[in-house]
Amino acid sequence: MNRETAEAVAERLCNGEGLRSATEAVNSSPQSFLRVVGKDPEIAELYARAREMRGWLLADEIIEIADDSSLTPDDRRTRIDPRKWVAARFNSRHLGDKIDHTLTAEIAHKFQKIE
Repeated sequence: MNRETAEAVAERLCNGEGLRSATEAVNSSPQSFLRVVGKDPEIAELYARAREMRGWLLADEIIEIADDSSLTPDDRRTRIDPRKWVAARFNSRHLGDKIDHTLTAEIAHKFQKIE
């Protein structure tokens, strides 16, 4: 897979297509694309940005579904939950769960005078 093909796949991903359909559209496979991603840092960065953009697209879809009054609450939840999960993985910096790694501890130490 050449750079031009990899860029075409990334563009399709940014537009909301899945990896399988994006690679099939350029007569390739997900495995071939991911091999190139693993070998070429520039394409890896392009893929990371495409996944991040896909996360934002999913966030927009979530809002549209939530505002769709023709759906029942259960239908909304069924459609929103998987999108939330995927969006959080594609764009974890902005859309992922915030994990607090704060540690609080009390330290008590007695000093002995040495003579």
